[in-house]
Amino acid sequence: MKKRIEALMFSLCAGLAMISQYIREPNYDSDFLWSIAIGKWIDLHHSFPVVDSFSWTINGKEWMTHEWAYSYLSYQMNHAFSSLGIYILSLIPMVLTIYFLYLIATQYDENKSYAYILVFTLGIVLLYLLALPFRAYIYALLFFTILLYLLYFKDERNFDFVLYALLFALWANFQVSVFIGLVVLVAEMIRQFVLYPLKRFRVLAITALCFISTLVNPYGYKLWTYFVFVISTMDVTKASISEWQAANFHVTWVLFTYLGTAASVLFLHYNRVSNKADDRAKECAGELKKLPAKAGKIKTSEQYNNFIQWLKTFLTRETCLIIGFWFFYIYALYSVRMFVFSLILWIVVVCYFVGKIRRLNFGVKTYYILLLLFVVMTFANLGSADFSVKDIFSYKKNVTPIEEVAFLKDNPSYSQRIFNEYIFGGYLILNDIPVFIDARADSYIKFGIMQKYMDITGLKQDPQPLLDELGVENLLITEGVLKKYIDINPQWRMVFSGPTAFIYSRASVNQ
Repeated sequence: MKKRIEALMFSLCAGLAMISQYIREPNYDSDFLWSIAIGKWIDLHHSFPVVDSFSWTINGKEWMTHEWAYSYLSYQMNHAFSSLGIYILSLIPMVLTIYFLYLIATQYDENKSYAYILVFTLGIVLLYLLALPFRAYIYALLFFTILLYLLYFKDERNFDFVLYALLFALWANFQVSVFIGLVVLVAEMIRQFVLYPLKRFRVLAITALCFISTLVNPYGYKLWTYFVFVISTMDVTKASISEWQAANFHVTWVLFTYLGTAASVLFLHYNRVSNKADDRAKECAGELKKLPAKAGKIKTSEQYNNFIQWLKTFLTRETCLIIGFWFFYIYALYSVRMFVFSLILWIVVVCYFVGKIRRLNFGVKTYYILLLLFVVMTFANLGSADFSVKDIFSYKKNVTPIEEVAFLKDNPSYSQRIFNEYIFGGYLILNDIPVFIDARADSYIKFGIMQKYMDITGLKQDPQPLLDELGVENLLITEGVLKKYIDINPQWRMVFSGPTAFIYSRASVNQ
């Protein structure tokens, strides 16, 4: 069987198995809801938002959506196919990511066995166990994987310039994490620039083209200013956003996953490092002898040759991938979001090591057994879901307060200048109710609303003066310390008690 067909079959079966799990039990957060709302706005106005129009707290303030392409596609797919369209939109990058990772893994199959297949499968399961499917972020995983493929595993061709430019142009319109890709690109291009003099023009041209390609988006250079804002300012209040926090190591499986991935790389690396260095040194020595013949009149000193030889021995493709894994792994200790990139590199690195272990010699039967397992998982998940796609807008009541929002739409006076909890913002926006705050944390941090929200919900001091200052007239809150405070505050009265949240209004308003 050809490797590309084999990879496609594996990717499709694995992707369907993962998506079927989400069909059985949808998993998403409010980011997904505001994405659809923004896509609806773009489709309605035939333009791109440059100021906020979804809240009453920062209405009219400068704002940009760096995920506009995903938002627009999610709205169109949902409009055309309802909830099924969202699953299709998530399945596409999932299958393509697995496909390119599989192609990478097979290049390390020196023993012509399937030793890598079990590790690869485990990595894929972990990757999508930790990554939400209904987010623009899964497209970032795809673009990151394709970048690794282009940089390290694809044969060089004249049209590579177009592929790199297209990749970064797409990435810049789907997710601001394109700057992570630029960091990886620059690191590898510096290595090639130093080690391979004959490639320097190509290296510089591709790097420049990729930087320029990131400007091919509706906001141009402002995407760069947004990134600078994220890394320089948002760090102040990132502790309030779970995906920017460190992983919760009190959860056993999380601790096991983090330590297990690191331990596997350490063990396999030191088990083979000496033999690999010797082999690579011989290979580099042969390459250096050929260099003067290719370069013509290029002359280098013996000392320079020795230095380049050492660099080629040390800075191999695999060493760079291992270093990349550790960089993302260490960063993941401070921001859990980075761990998915670390896992992608873990899959590649561990498949590299395992593919060279002669004691492991799994036959093609292992491949077919896993395909069968994925098929069984798919039908088992769909069977428990009655072969029906759940309505993703109503499944998670803690994110979508359906009855409460229905009450607000029937009684619009209670939705005026409403203070809502962070997690409800996306559903309110989707229902055209201006919010106090939602999951577009960047803008609320920039204009100070996030801090005010934390001050009110944290009850570090009496929140009533702040509610008065902001002109809050209604509340949509859940059980907690804020509700206990409001219940004993004579300035507020409950007007609706729902299964998910409670609606309060000022005692002197709407009477």
